Parts: sequence; structure tokens; C-alpha cells
Amino acid sequence: WTLAVTQFNPVHFSDEFAANNSPFGKRIAHGMISSSFISALCGTQLPGPGSIYLSQTLKFVKPVYIGDTITASIEITQVQVDKKKIVALTECKNQRGEKGHHRRSHCFGPSHGRRGFWPSSQQIVIVCLNIYFH
Repeated sequence: WTLAVTQFNPVHFSDEFAANNSPFGKRIAHGMISSSFISALCGTQLPGPGSIYLSQTLKFVKPVYIGDTITASIEITQVQVDKKKIVALTECKNQRGEKGHHRRSHCFGPSHGRRGFWPSSQQIVIVCLNIYFH
């Protein structure tokens, strides 16, 4: 991931640099990696394969540390069936239940829905994914 985006900030790679130059006192994971988990959920689980991620607003509220286990979740808050669009609240939490980030996301769903399933506007659906940073 780092090579692909050329993000070589030493706060992610050097224990010494992070301890002396970061407000967090130790190395942290790239924020956009945990953010990418939401895109993975949208494209593989809900709405599912064929989905296109349209937009997001994102706020980082806590760092993700090396050794954290992150749970990414999506909660659908609005469905526009005729346009095949969903609006969702998404978040990533660590193993202590602390939010690392949260955002509002918009996805354009596949024409077939998730394995034939397309949520109605009355349904609240939550899908989760767990990832360990090492």
C-alpha cells in the first residue's frame, strides 16, 4: 500500500521518530488503510460486487496503532431503490470499541443487488469486517 501511494511518513515506520515527533508517542497505521476497509465492504458485501463508491465525508477521531484490531462497519441509513443508491454511516473501531474514524458514504449499487438482495428504505443493515494491524 505504501509503495502504491508513496506515503513514506516516518510516523508510520520509525519507532524512534514517532516517539519523538508524533503527538501519539508511537507509530500509527496509515489512516487511509482503515478507511479503505469501508470501500472493501461496499464492493464485496453491501451492496456487493459491482458497487461503485461515489463519495464520502471522513473524520479521523483516534489513531490506529500497530497491534490494533479494527472492525469496519456499514449501517445503511437511506436507500434510493429507483436510482440504486445507498447512503450509509460507516465507522472503524478498535478492539476497545473506540472509533478510529467515521464517515457518511454514498454508493451506487449493482443492478442485481447483493446476491439478489437489495435493502428497502425501512431496513437497517450492518455489515462488519475485522482486520488486525501488525
